[in-house]
Amino acid sequence: MVGALRKAEAQQDTDPEQALQELTVLLLTIAERYAEGKVGQLLDEDQMGHAEPVVPRERLRLAVVGLVVVIAVAGASLAGLPEAALVALLPVVVIGAVIAVNRGKVPTPGQLTDLIIPR
Repeated sequence: MVGALRKAEAQQDTDPEQALQELTVLLLTIAERYAEGKVGQLLDEDQMGHAEPVVPRERLRLAVVGLVVVIAVAGASLAGLPEAALVALLPVVVIGAVIAVNRGKVPTPGQLTDLIIPR
């Protein structure tokens, strides 16, 4: 479904009127079916077309953040930083790693929760 929406959105540069109409139809269909409780089939197969499925990468990003944090804190510990400095360094490294992994976007609290509990 997300792939179909991205495909329709990408067509805005080549044919803006047709793309806007297609995107509107897709979004209205999704909203209508969601309101009816048809969460399992928000779009028809013909509306999905040949869109590439979107692969969730939240767990991979969380693993990368965890790895970066462990390496940074372990490196600081091996460098001989005092324990008080390590405690202060930890949140800075975590926030910096999350921003770097998300390509400069500062995640909202809801997004951070989604990293831990995917929907």
